Amino acid sequence: MLEMGNPVHAFDLDCFGSNEVVVRMARQDEKLVTLDGKEHKLTPDVLLITNGKEAKAAAGVMGGLDSEVTGETKNILLEVAYFDPSVIRRGRKELGFVSEASIRFEKGVDPNNIPTASDRVAYYFEQFCGGEVLDGIVDCYPKEIKPQTVEMRPKRCNDILGTSIKTERMMQIFKGLEFGVEGDNPIKVSVPTFRPDITREIDLIEEVVRIEGFDSIPDAVSNIGPLFTPLLAEDVFRKRVTRVLTGAGFDEMMGHGLADSQLAEQLNPELPQLRIVNPVSEDLNIMRNDLALTALAAVQHNIAHRNLDLRLFEIGKAYFPPDDQGGWLEDERLLVFVTGSTPLSWRDRRRDLDFYDITGVLDQLKNHFRWPAFELKPTSLGFLDSEISFEVCMDGQCIGSIGQLDGKLGLKYDIKQPVYLAQLRLHPLQELKTGPAEFSALPVYPAAPRDLAMVVNDSVEVGSILKTVRSIAGEMAESARVFDVYTGKQVGEGKKSVGVSISYRSASRSLSSEEVDQVQQKITARLKKEFSAEIRDW
Repeated sequence: MLEMGNPVHAFDLDCFGSNEVVVRMARQDEKLVTLDGKEHKLTPDVLLITNGKEAKAAAGVMGGLDSEVTGETKNILLEVAYFDPSVIRRGRKELGFVSEASIRFEKGVDPNNIPTASDRVAYYFEQFCGGEVLDGIVDCYPKEIKPQTVEMRPKRCNDILGTSIKTERMMQIFKGLEFGVEGDNPIKVSVPTFRPDITREIDLIEEVVRIEGFDSIPDAVSNIGPLFTPLLAEDVFRKRVTRVLTGAGFDEMMGHGLADSQLAEQLNPELPQLRIVNPVSEDLNIMRNDLALTALAAVQHNIAHRNLDLRLFEIGKAYFPPDDQGGWLEDERLLVFVTGSTPLSWRDRRRDLDFYDITGVLDQLKNHFRWPAFELKPTSLGFLDSEISFEVCMDGQCIGSIGQLDGKLGLKYDIKQPVYLAQLRLHPLQELKTGPAEFSALPVYPAAPRDLAMVVNDSVEVGSILKTVRSIAGEMAESARVFDVYTGKQVGEGKKSVGVSISYRSASRSLSSEEVDQVQQKITARLKKEFSAEIRDW
């Protein structure tokens, strides 16, 4: 193995169990005790050398203990082979260890050097061990591997290296490496099978500079081509989102993209999962289908280290299995979440971060990019609290979700404090056309503020009330916002009190009280009709 690069394994023929050698994949839960004395429960990913009945070695990795050569061995069966590197790699990972043989098989040995390596080992047994070599070999070579031809353009080689090496010198280098050479532009190189690493033109260029010497490459005195590389539109958009969120006091986190299938099932049982064939561990066995999976692990880690006040965001991908056309789906998303309290200040008291801290961040993004207003629609998502769970919509299209993490799910992550999060799909947001910023003159005429207090059924959405107010007031309403929502004994069971502040203003004249009162009367009439509202004051 060290002399010729071909790993060789010797079996004690008397302990091998038969004169038959069968190479096959392992059966599920088949067992093999390797030379290190460890028993392995195998899977079909492991290639085996067998006696036709039972495993005697893990091919290309390690031999079996029961056919080991010892001081009592009299007859030896030599096995010299070439194995597919990817097969050996899978088997080695399944077994969980690396051997000198597996390192060489994974990189690729020379399939056409097997007879020479076999004869060499047999010679050593005869020369140094007093052994008797029997005539003949059993050679199974079902598909011959032939040298491949790779073309290299001398001009391309010099352009990449910045040199002026002559074509004759390049051909001389290849011949010195035992490569076959034909032609001169391009040079057709026949790569021997003992160099499986040479597959492309750039590999041949690397061989040229390796032999010629890196010190022969002249120093560059000027740049070839422009140094400026324009950013993709997607990268520019991500940078702008990141700038807005960091400016709002959030820290960026980077998730690894792996998740636990069981937790993913609890979080979103309806979402398909993309499983990993060879996971690094059982609790990281799928590609995440929701950014919340890695975010909650980050929250858990921070809280465990007494870092309780968090305002974090991540821009990353959620992964899903291929669709019917075989196309892979990697959905890029933005996840924002808060938990804990606001920072302690000499002038402000600490307060708990809540749902409105998340909606406020969405408003900042909306204002920065000049998007249409977000619309929140109540929905039922398994990982969100049923009372605070919404779909985020824009222009009639659902682009994400927002709400409070379900308390029971939080306990599974050892999170006992409220967590509020929003997750948005970035692609539809990036596709939105944003016009130029609009400016208006400062108001000249005074505003006419009005407050409207009402009692409605608890099922009435505050957003619907605001939508009705704005539609009736029209351009006269400079702004309309909710300043109070109250539930309690004073308003009765199943009821809530809603306070709406409306600011009326005209850009061309002062509004009279009569004009404002007429609009207020229309608003109260519509609210009574649509929502059975009991108007308390306006």
